[in-house]
Amino acid sequence: MAIMLCTWVFLAFSAHLVASYTGRKCGSPPVYPGKPLEERYEGKQEFSNTDRVVYKCALGYTHSYGSRYSFCQNGQWSLLSMQCRKKRCGSAGEILNGRFRQMGNAFGDKAYAECNEGYVLQGEPVRECLSNGWSGMAPTCVALVADSASSASHRPVICPLLHKNKNATFHGTKATYEPGENLSYSCNVGFRLIGNKNFLLCERTGKWNPSHANCEKIKCEKFTIANGKVQFGNLTFNTKANISCKDGYRLRGPSVVTCGADSSWTPDLPTCEEVLPVQVTCLPPAVPNSSGQDGYKMAYEVGEQATISCQEGFEPIGSSQVTCGADGQWQEMPECRIAGGKCQPPPYFPNAHTEHSNQRHYEPNTPVRFKCNHGYRMVRGPSTIYCRNGRWTDLRLICEKKKCGSAGEIQNGRYRYTGSLFGDTATVTCNKGHRLVGVGVRHCRAHGWDGRAPVCEAIQCPEPPEVPDADLFFDTSGIIKHGYVASYRCRLGTLIGSSDIFCTEDGTWSAPAPRCEGQHKAKRIALPVLYHETVLYSPPCYLPYPQSEVWGNSFRHEVSIPIWERGDIQVQPRKKIIGP
Repeated sequence: MAIMLCTWVFLAFSAHLVASYTGRKCGSPPVYPGKPLEERYEGKQEFSNTDRVVYKCALGYTHSYGSRYSFCQNGQWSLLSMQCRKKRCGSAGEILNGRFRQMGNAFGDKAYAECNEGYVLQGEPVRECLSNGWSGMAPTCVALVADSASSASHRPVICPLLHKNKNATFHGTKATYEPGENLSYSCNVGFRLIGNKNFLLCERTGKWNPSHANCEKIKCEKFTIANGKVQFGNLTFNTKANISCKDGYRLRGPSVVTCGADSSWTPDLPTCEEVLPVQVTCLPPAVPNSSGQDGYKMAYEVGEQATISCQEGFEPIGSSQVTCGADGQWQEMPECRIAGGKCQPPPYFPNAHTEHSNQRHYEPNTPVRFKCNHGYRMVRGPSTIYCRNGRWTDLRLICEKKKCGSAGEIQNGRYRYTGSLFGDTATVTCNKGHRLVGVGVRHCRAHGWDGRAPVCEAIQCPEPPEVPDADLFFDTSGIIKHGYVASYRCRLGTLIGSSDIFCTEDGTWSAPAPRCEGQHKAKRIALPVLYHETVLYSPPCYLPYPQSEVWGNSFRHEVSIPIWERGDIQVQPRKKIIGP
């Protein structure tokens, strides 16, 4: 009697489950242009609730974004988010003494072969980008008239690294370059870039295009000053022009201007203004190391003279009598030099310093050696001056900023330079989907670029969260990169939230994980085993639990059946020994 009662309960519960799921089945999956179903689903007309199908990209296309799955949910198929793009074939190849004229490198595009003048094509003239690459093989270009040169062994076409010249510095990182690669450069001091392209392109002929750096020498135009006189140098960068006014005119502005980097004179040019009919006077003459002048007065009229006297230990160089000029300036002022041919401390020179300890006076013939400042190097000498007759000899030393060259290559990123000289910086910018690890700015120091090259690593997301009563569909090789998609489908209940979330650029998921909600949820509870009871069945025997089944055979075995609860009704099948 107990056996018959349990069997009836089992059959009644199974009928309830069948009635609950029959209405949730789906028909044939929808058709998406260019996105066919995988072959294993073709011809199947009916699918159960929570079943999934997998789509693929059409021939010549590859999966680029989104989930490949569509799910049967409550009698309807979920929308497919997969995106496909054309496959790419890259370069159609190189032709010695010829070239390919490509109309593109994506699936379906074509490349047309052309030969140089004096050569004829042998082989197929057109190659097409197919799903597995370019069709056929690259043709050849054969000379119309054979010569010994055409029979020489074919060597790969390369462009050699160019070295620094007086115009520009090349920022190369390797000895040779292949066709299509660029070599960047920067113009040297005193030169400026023509146009806006600061790189050379390696051509298929093994020559650079253009053949040289487009840097021209900085030059300034001559100018005139109304009622003035100008003395020019060579009109090149950093040279000076001296300006003075004619008699009766006075200079307003600088008396010396310099040729700047933009081929203009700096500071702004002065003007010569007419002297108004007022009395011109000279201030008391001021000569370093002098003790003043005889008959000291507050002002001197034009043509009036004054006598300069030097301090003890100094002697006058030049006439001690000076005259007040019409421009209010003293004419031919003398110097007061240290007696005995000694020299005062050496003058200041830009970007250099003296190794000598500072002294008040220097004996005749004393040498003083200069060194370039930190971060600078000597490009012209000599670097020593001598005390001769109370004056220092000319110093021809020139110090330039040291150069650091290229800071290197960054995988998945690039450097942005302010320059490559001492004090300049190189800042790293990572490509989309990558983030910087390390210091992003390097400085050009006296001994090269400081620090170590940083790394641009792929942005990763954590594992997608688990959702109770839901299946997670997620294809990954272990590294979760930007753009990866995680899909959720509820086994029981209704999905609340987004079914698909994707890994964003900042390493987080695009939305919180969804949840499954519903009034009816199953609980599985282990039951004690009862022996010596049997149930007759005809294989296969299905248990009242979704997607579970037990196939019987002619031997005896145990089957564990869960408890199912619904509202206030509880069905508790007993664990049986099922046999023939």
